[in-house]
Amino acid sequence: MSNTETRVATELLIDTGRRPDEIYTLAWDCLESDPDGSPVLVYDNHKAYRLGRRLPIGGETAEVIRRQQERVRDRFPDTEPARLKLLPRPRTNLDCLGCEHFSTDVSYLPDLQAHLADRLRSRERLMSAFEADEWARTQAMPSQVEISRVRRLIDRVSSDLDQLTAEDRAQIEQAVTLVRRSRTVHLGMPRVGQPLPDVRPPRTHPS
Repeated sequence: MSNTETRVATELLIDTGRRPDEIYTLAWDCLESDPDGSPVLVYDNHKAYRLGRRLPIGGETAEVIRRQQERVRDRFPDTEPARLKLLPRPRTNLDCLGCEHFSTDVSYLPDLQAHLADRLRSRERLMSAFEADEWARTQAMPSQVEISRVRRLIDRVSSDLDQLTAEDRAQIEQAVTLVRRSRTVHLGMPRVGQPLPDVRPPRTHPS
């Protein structure tokens, strides 16, 4: 997403209290009105399989959505509104394992960095495996093309962050924290977990 759309997502996450996946999948025409004219956000609760949920929102939040709708229409003037999302997320189709799951969404940056570190470690281990046959090393070795493309994607996301003001970066960091708490990323890649404690807690025996 662009920096503007990231800020919009941040505002909607904070103002509505909805889950990140519910915000990122909002349809372009997600803003409706109740019979009394009050603005309503129409969203899908994917977790509970409840579609078309209606959430009353404030006027300022509704105006954020209207401005974003105008930006999307200006960007995609020839696309039917029914096919548009409020927060378009174009994906970069890279020819490597896992990359097709990534866009330049900043919330994926830690996963990209972890994936790159894992591929580099794998390459180093395989290069030092003297007993392995050459063909086996070649088959298992992460390709330089994959590593280069992941590095370019990381550089692109990092460069976008560097261009932001301190205030914008703080808002995005807050949004990323919310996104990553609510999202489990399944990429066919190693997952980085929390380190296990060095000392196990003492067992308690029934008296």
